[in-house]
Amino acid sequence: MTYEEILETPPQPVVYSIEFPNGMFYVGRSVDVSRRAKKHFQTSMLYKHDNLAMNRCFVKYKDGVVWDIVRSFDSAEDAIDFESAYIEEFWDDPMFLNQKRGDKIDALYNERRHTKPVWYMNPYTGGMWRDETASTMRKVMGHAGYGKPKGWGHIAKGNTPEECRTDAERILKRDFKKLCIQVHRNSTPTCKAMSESYLKKHREKLRIKAIKRKMIVKDLKTGRVWLSKKSDLTGAQSRVRTEGVRPWSEYSVRGYGQAWPEFKPAKRGWCAARAVVAIVPDGTAITYESVGKAVRDLFEVEDKAKKKHLSKAIRLAIKRNGSAYGYKWKYEK
Repeated sequence: MTYEEILETPPQPVVYSIEFPNGMFYVGRSVDVSRRAKKHFQTSMLYKHDNLAMNRCFVKYKDGVVWDIVRSFDSAEDAIDFESAYIEEFWDDPMFLNQKRGDKIDALYNERRHTKPVWYMNPYTGGMWRDETASTMRKVMGHAGYGKPKGWGHIAKGNTPEECRTDAERILKRDFKKLCIQVHRNSTPTCKAMSESYLKKHREKLRIKAIKRKMIVKDLKTGRVWLSKKSDLTGAQSRVRTEGVRPWSEYSVRGYGQAWPEFKPAKRGWCAARAVVAIVPDGTAITYESVGKAVRDLFEVEDKAKKKHLSKAIRLAIKRNGSAYGYKWKYEK
């Protein structure tokens, strides 16, 4: 059954199952399965489900979840008994997502039998403790096999105290073997020299790797070359890497093992400024180095937008062989 089909199920005491594409499954009981299904799905989409593993499965698979009615009952008491027996059958299955063996009123019974206990032990001190909150441990360790948390390589784990002690012995043997190898290396001159040589080679590899990540910058005026981080490059230096070296560029930048960027001439319109002549109505001609210089000297405008507007109007006047702002404009020959 799909999620839409389970929502159409009328209220009745039932035992239902939820199967996910990764093989994990869950068994539950409800007198209104449509309401319970909606609660499962909505709380999972809000990342508020009490069962973290189910929450992740709902978020990952969504439409791929398969719902099913295992059995319908006339009374809720019959459904409770059937659910307990059904859960007990699959309790040891690692793909089983249920965290409790069933619904009971006795809080002490829930504490002792309804959770999946996990035993932990420190092999070096012999200290052992039991954790009842399986869902909390899933957040730390992940669901897959209730594996050990990251960085907890020295902590033994087991479903029973005996399994925990066996894992502790394995960890002690592993660490003892590593210690023996380390002592042998430090005590033997040949091994010690080999390890020192290996460290030198390893450090040299790290140094070369760090150099390869940096950029090589060259000052085109002085010829000085230096290394720089990619994040420390200026805007002009970064543009050289993408656009190439332009006539106005002050630096050339390349990566390790790459060729220097090619020189690219200026595009049309980026050439050197042309001198412009402003002719007064009485015939007097005034020469300026550029249109921008003429705008600054004649009109004394500070606003950039106005300067741009005046320069554009003057260039248009030169193109049309006309006048603008009381002057006749033309380029100097």
